[in-house]
This record gives sequence, structure tokens and C-alpha cells, in this order.
Amino acid sequence: MSTKMERGVLGDVADEVLNALYWDLALPPDRVIARCERGWVTLTGEVERAYQRSSAEADARRVRGVIGVTNAITVAAMATKREMRAGAA
Repeated sequence: MSTKMERGVLGDVADEVLNALYWDLALPPDRVIARCERGWVTLTGEVERAYQRSSAEADARRVRGVIGVTNAITVAAMATKREMRAGAA
């Protein structure tokens, strides 16, 4: 699987979170790391868009046995059109 997961106390919950993130086509492969300990999921990594960050959190929250989610995923800064034109000049 392309999404990384560090094993915690509740292996079944960790596996289900990993599975949910893997099958979410909105998430780029190998960009989100999930850690689960005692039902609490911590998400880290970097994505290109804010909706991807929100989607990963929603995926984790829907898993049975998840008590809570800490979403520490960052959204990469996108270059504006003006910056891109300046760089091309």
C-alpha cells in the first residue's frame, strides 16, 4: 500500500484507517502518514490542496473505533499566476 501507517495499540483500527486512506482517490500516494495509538489517529504529511487535507481527516473519522483525529497535514504553498509568469520571464 502507498500510504504509510505506524502500528499502535489497536491494530485493527490502524488497518482500517490505512485502508480508508489508501482507497481515497483524492489523496496522492505516499503523501499522508497516519499513526494510531489507543484509537487516536494522528495524520501528518503534505498535500497540494486543502480539500485533500480535509478528505484524509474525514476518512479517518469514519473508521469505527477512532476516538479522535489530530490533523497535522500541511498544504503546500501554490505559486500564483503572477509568480509563475515572473519566473518564466
